[in-house]
Amino acid sequence: MLKKVIAIVLMGVILLAIRFVSPIEAIKVPVLAGDFTRQVDTFEGRGFYTDGYYEGSAPAYNGDLTIGVTIQKGWIVALNILKTEDDKEYLDMVVKPILKGVLDKQNTLEVDAVTGATFSSYGILDAIDDALAKAE
Repeated sequence: MLKKVIAIVLMGVILLAIRFVSPIEAIKVPVLAGDFTRQVDTFEGRGFYTDGYYEGSAPAYNGDLTIGVTIQKGWIVALNILKTEDDKEYLDMVVKPILKGVLDKQNTLEVDAVTGATFSSYGILDAIDDALAKAE
C-alpha cells in the first residue's frame, strides 16, 4: 500500500515538473516540425539583415508566440516556432503558408493572414517582425 502511495506522489511531482519546466523552452527546439528553411545559395547578392539568430515574440490567439529567425548573408534562411499556446488546429492552417511565404518573399508585408486563423497568423507575422527588428 505504501509503495502505491509513493508511486502516485512521485507521478504527481513528475507531472508538475513537466508542466512548469517545459523541455521545449529549455532546449529551444521547434514546436512544429517542418522544413521551413531555405538554402542561402538560392539568393543573389547580399540581403538586408544582419547575420545571426534572433528570437521575436508577439501576442497570438491564446497568448504569446515566440519564433526563431536565422539570417545568413543578410537573408532569412530558417524560421522555427519555439513557443506557443495556440491550438494545433489553427496552427496547422497557418504555419506552412505563412512561414513559406516569409521565406519566399523575405518580409512579412507581402504575406497574407490565413482566413479562419487570423489571430494565429498575425501572431506569427508580428513575432517574425519583432525578431527582424533586432536584425536590422
